[in-house]
Amino acid sequence: RPLEDEFGHLSVAEMPRRFVFWLRDRYATKPGETENDPPIKTPRRANKIITVLSILLSWAVNREWRPDNPALRVPKLKTDGGYRAWSGAELDTMLRAATTTEDIRAAVILALTTGQRGQDLVTMKWADYDGAGIYVVQLKTRARVWIPLHDRARHLLDSMPRHGAETILTRADGRPWKVNHFQHEMGKQIRAAGLRGVVTHGLRTTAAKWLAEAGCSEREIMSITGHTSTAMVGHYVREASQKRRAQSAATKVARYRLEQGSAKQGISNVPNSHNKQTVESNE
Repeated sequence: RPLEDEFGHLSVAEMPRRFVFWLRDRYATKPGETENDPPIKTPRRANKIITVLSILLSWAVNREWRPDNPALRVPKLKTDGGYRAWSGAELDTMLRAATTTEDIRAAVILALTTGQRGQDLVTMKWADYDGAGIYVVQLKTRARVWIPLHDRARHLLDSMPRHGAETILTRADGRPWKVNHFQHEMGKQIRAAGLRGVVTHGLRTTAAKWLAEAGCSEREIMSITGHTSTAMVGHYVREASQKRRAQSAATKVARYRLEQGSAKQGISNVPNSHNKQTVESNE
């Protein structure tokens, strides 16, 4: 949509490669929240724009609209390695904030307990909820997954008024969400709660991270999140494994130091017979 709205009038056949690089760099930042704020870095958005443009241009090449794809193999901008997971304090702040509406609070809980993308959250249907879990057809991968729901999510769904709506999540007026509107409202309420540095997609990261920390394997996590590659999921598993190993190491060190301290204390309480004999001989 951004490409169509801003550049749809340009000739596909005459697009030079330098324009692709200019486009990537243009979307690498966006204006700050206020006039006095510095630009916000958005490398993921820039990379996504170029990926979509490359797909479109490949379509054009196959139809001989142009002989080559100038967006092919354009170096991607470096990102932070993933959307940051929310901390427990941040989740608590968001769920308790007076500015967080009930519809958004429900979305946060569902995101945490299902690990789904925002675009999939807003399309979840009551008809796909069976009381124990929910079926989801992910828009990005077209994968159909069944997700067992956490007690908190089941309690939420069982107590939510339906108002005859087809989708589980609706706006305050009962109408279904459009993805862009949902993402905008989520961002707005995240900021209203006083949170910075976290985004809606980070809730999916949080869910995957929790699964990994619970000891789930890559395949188990993928069965819920719907990831098709082990690259990102493997990162969560490795991170969780490292934390467990580090915690185990710290526990062993603490136990060792305690035992050493006890041993030294025991030695200090034993009379030194050699010193006693020396003193007596001197006397």
